[in-house]
Amino acid sequence: MQRRGVLVVALVVAALVVVMALVATVLVMTRGGGGRSGTAPTAAPRFDPPRQFDLGSAVDLPREADGDPPPVVLDGFTAYVALPGRLQAIDTRTGAVRAERAPQAAPSTPVPRAPVLARVGDQDAVVAAFAVSVPGHGTTVGHDAVELVVLARGTFTPLLGGRFDLPPTLGDAGRLRSADVVAVTGEVAVVGVEVGPDREPSTYAFDLHGGRVRWRVPGLAAGYPENRLVVGVLHRDGGSQVAAVSAQDGRPVWTAGRTGGTVTVARGGRAFVAAVTVATGSGERSLTFYETATGRAAVRRAVPGGVTCRFDDRLTTVCWNADAGEPWAAGFDATTAGTLWELPDAAAGRVAPRVTTVWHGAVYGTTENGPVVLAAPTGRDRTGPAPNVAPDLVNDVVAVVGATMDRPRPRVYRAVSP
Repeated sequence: MQRRGVLVVALVVAALVVVMALVATVLVMTRGGGGRSGTAPTAAPRFDPPRQFDLGSAVDLPREADGDPPPVVLDGFTAYVALPGRLQAIDTRTGAVRAERAPQAAPSTPVPRAPVLARVGDQDAVVAAFAVSVPGHGTTVGHDAVELVVLARGTFTPLLGGRFDLPPTLGDAGRLRSADVVAVTGEVAVVGVEVGPDREPSTYAFDLHGGRVRWRVPGLAAGYPENRLVVGVLHRDGGSQVAAVSAQDGRPVWTAGRTGGTVTVARGGRAFVAAVTVATGSGERSLTFYETATGRAAVRRAVPGGVTCRFDDRLTTVCWNADAGEPWAAGFDATTAGTLWELPDAAAGRVAPRVTTVWHGAVYGTTENGPVVLAAPTGRDRTGPAPNVAPDLVNDVVAVVGATMDRPRPRVYRAVSP
């Protein structure tokens, strides 16, 4: 009896030990999110804007993702990449492909443009346009079309997409050269296309829900959306001019600055369009800020060749020329279009950087001294540690740097300081 009593007590004690161990395990898993260390996971630090990037964190993107600009849009640590024949969602921390979706029709153009982040209906989504081929039948020739691939952000669930066909032609005149999603409003995607050997532009508005073209503006090379408008360059009758049409129905709202030369446009802030014109014959280049609402020219000035402008999505528009020769860069007040700073500045002994991108008050680029970061409102060098890289795309957690002669793949780096 004594032995049996001792055995019972031992069994009870052992059972209590097992129960206590199970309770402790549950508590550790609950507090630590199931991690082995039992510590709560910490959120990744975010820097708005970042100043420095960790060279040791480099992760390669697919070789086909190289481009100027790269066919990539960043969403936190996810890079949505438009590759030939497919849209991929890539985890920039590991390089792992988290989702992939291809158009249903056969792709016809090897180099797609960057996708866009948008609100499609009631869901946050990413939208990419692919040039595809529709086979002929009987005596009807095959033709090109644009297919839109849509994924829900985060879950990567396929959403409403669709396809619209381009007019069939018997020669090369109607061949689709490029397709670019410019904007998405509700369930309507505005897409710019170029066709034929001369890359003649048109802009289409495609209803993702109804599966039909809402409107089309031949000759309009769409640039970007702003305040229910689509801003771009209208090519007609041998001339080009800055133009704005209604995003709802494609109706013309205003045109300005007609020229026989070339015109490119960029967002010059929420109130201005930044247009760079190259005159025929003389080759003279000028930068004009037009009021977005009316098309009235507010500021015009001469600039060197090859100028690109970009709004930092805050207060400053930065324009630069990174072509061969002496670089030039300038910052403009996005609310008045007034000049804030300009480089090079011989009196101050400062050169202009070769700008790679602009974001949230920071100008990224390089000089002969290496990568630099400037404050967009002042043009001054930001103090602190060296940035290590000059990104082509950036958000508050990572930067994308395009491929080089020595490194044939675009690469992603982690942001590590503000």
